Amino acid sequence: MTRNTGVHVLKYTVYVLFILICFVLQQTPSLFSVFGVKPVLIVSAAVCIAVFEGEFAGALLGAFAGVLCDMGSITIFGFNGILMLVFCAACGLLILFLLRPNFLSSLMLCAAVLFLRGTLEYLSCLAIWGYESVGMYYLRYTLPCIVYSVAVSPIIFIMVKKIHFAFEERLKD
Repeated sequence: MTRNTGVHVLKYTVYVLFILICFVLQQTPSLFSVFGVKPVLIVSAAVCIAVFEGEFAGALLGAFAGVLCDMGSITIFGFNGILMLVFCAACGLLILFLLRPNFLSSLMLCAAVLFLRGTLEYLSCLAIWGYESVGMYYLRYTLPCIVYSVAVSPIIFIMVKKIHFAFEERLKD
């Protein structure tokens, strides 16, 4: 194993640990809860990683983050895993061909992915059954959760950026 291979293995191990830490923080009861709404840290972490690492690594880590998200979600198992795989691959491709890997691009991509994921989760798990007043759940929980998650994503962006550039400097040496 060459030195660069070891650095790559260490970098992706740190990313996996970072996603796991985000999962533990997200699932801890009453932690970061504001009026009963908690941010979805895993999605922001996966999107920020896809912004810096590209479509392939972003898709794999996004699928991992999605499976973790499935463990604490009301959806069927695999729903978030597939969505996050596709969304993170798309984010990596957008950065590769259209956008620059900067704060504004990351914030826009996080907002788009969180909105799409939250809306699809609402439609596939709640609205499809036609319960009475289910639209209030979307307005009182899903949308505030999206806004809160987007508001927290700059902190995650800074952490992922520091991890990325710390390992990029090691790879240059």
